[in-house]
Formats: sequence, structure tokens, C-alpha cells
Amino acid sequence: MLEVGCGSGGGAHFLAERAAEVVAIDTASAKLSEARSAFRRRNLQFALAEPDRLDQSDDAFDIVLVPELERWITRGALIPELKRVLRPGGLALFAVPTEDAPNGMEYTDLLEYLSTSFPQVRTVGEIPFHGTIMADFEPDEIEPQLDCSLIEEDEPPAHYLALCSEEPVVCIGYSVVQVAPEAVDGTRARLEGALEQARR
Repeated sequence: MLEVGCGSGGGAHFLAERAAEVVAIDTASAKLSEARSAFRRRNLQFALAEPDRLDQSDDAFDIVLVPELERWITRGALIPELKRVLRPGGLALFAVPTEDAPNGMEYTDLLEYLSTSFPQVRTVGEIPFHGTIMADFEPDEIEPQLDCSLIEEDEPPAHYLALCSEEPVVCIGYSVVQVAPEAVDGTRARLEGALEQARR
């Protein structure tokens, strides 16, 4: 896996616990020093690099992840360069805030931007909510129950996640994903912000 814009490394460490090998790059040397000190794994490499001029061979990665596409959107060579290092049939994932946020993008603009390089683009929306899990420990198998009564039917997403490939991308229609706030840079602040909006 290649992570573009790894910051202080929490997300890259999370990925390295699940992937065979992770290369995490950023343009901020101070953040990379922090990441190297905090997270050490044999399958995790932090590198100072420009994402539109990578020192990687063609078809080097199965997955390319860009968690903050808005940081790099003005670099015209970004997407072609990432596609160059992505193996045929590999998957590229791009996350970007929606148009309501600073430097965010409208859905149609994101789709147009990515479709010029990837024949298959599938986009899902992230709608933040705060919840607590209640688990019954008696049954052998726990059937998850989801209470979405506080989520309005037309609530807009906060982020778009685009999955891009040369082959068709299959998405789960609806999913709830557990997030460890301390694991990914900025996640705690985003969740607290969403909770504050829900209180209003």
C-alpha cells in the first residue's frame, strides 16, 4: 500500500497492521520524524516525497490511499503519477471533504476529476454520527441492531470517499465503521465537531 500525506503516521501504522507492506509519504519532514519515532514496524516505511514525482517503479502498489485529496488537488500530475505506480487492477482510494468545508469539492467535480484517469469510479458518502454500542453477552451469535433515529433522512455527507480502478468496484450499500479516534490524525477533532453539530 502507498499512503499519500501520512502526517504523524497514525493511519499508516493502522494500515501496516493489516497490509503486507506500507510506504507512507509526506512533504513535511518534521511530521515524518515524529512518525518514525512513534511507529516502527518492519513492513512500514516513511519517506519524504512529492506525490506527483514519486521514486517508485511502475505498478509497485496494490492500493494507493490519499486520505486528504484537498491537500494535493492543485498538482496537475498527481493522478497520472499515482496511476503509474498502481498495478493494473489495483485500487485507489481518495477522501475529500464535501463542498461545505474549506477546500472541499462538489460530488460532480470529484467524479469528473477522477474519471479522466480511472474508467471505474465509485463514490460513497461519510455521514458522521456519535453512538454507543450495547452488547448482550448471552447469545452465541450477536445480531447487530442499528439505531439511526437521530440521523435525518436527507442529512448531507461530510466527506466523499472515491474508490477508483480499471475494473468494476463493488461497494457495500450501507456500512457502519468503527473508528479509533487516536489512530488517525484529525479524526478526534472531526468526531467532536460532528457531535457538537448534533447537540445544536
